[in-house]
Amino acid sequence: MNDDIQKSPIDVLNKAFAPKQGELVDPKKGYDHPRGEDILQGAKRILGYSATGQELLTYIDEKDLTIKVLKDDKDSAYISAAKLAVLTCPASQNKAYPSTVLDLIRIIREAQQEELGYPRPSPHLPDDEYLEKIHEKQEDIFVKQFKVAYDLWKNMDIVDLLNQMKKDGDEQYINNYVNHMETISE
Repeated sequence: MNDDIQKSPIDVLNKAFAPKQGELVDPKKGYDHPRGEDILQGAKRILGYSATGQELLTYIDEKDLTIKVLKDDKDSAYISAAKLAVLTCPASQNKAYPSTVLDLIRIIREAQQEELGYPRPSPHLPDDEYLEKIHEKQEDIFVKQFKVAYDLWKNMDIVDLLNQMKKDGDEQYINNYVNHMETISE
């Protein structure tokens, strides 16, 4: 008789994905990042140096938003049905990097968007409408990320987030935002 029949489905899946042959993963831990708490606290500490970041941290506390740090190389995301923000990092990562902080900003903002009545659009929408809504959501997230990055640069002389944004996207686009902010602050 197959031993898997007597095990729960979770045990069977854990065995299938266990790091070592035959070793079961604790269902309570699963894919939790071994340094997840350190990474999350580091990212939060960086957010705390920015007024916009402090607003995001306040939102986490007020809404009791659960943030799990998982070892994975997939995109981080907010899962509205579970009221769960998932921050993903490579298993080898041991601290918060600029990309981690930007991902944290994104998932917190996704949670805020949901609460404000601006959920992820249905993939069943016509393509042009779907793309328009996705673009609007992403632009809103980008603005939050930029505000934190700009605050850190202006107030703390920390350029890491701005540099990461330039690396991830269009450098000229970021420079235009910086120039705009410089112009309106004069």
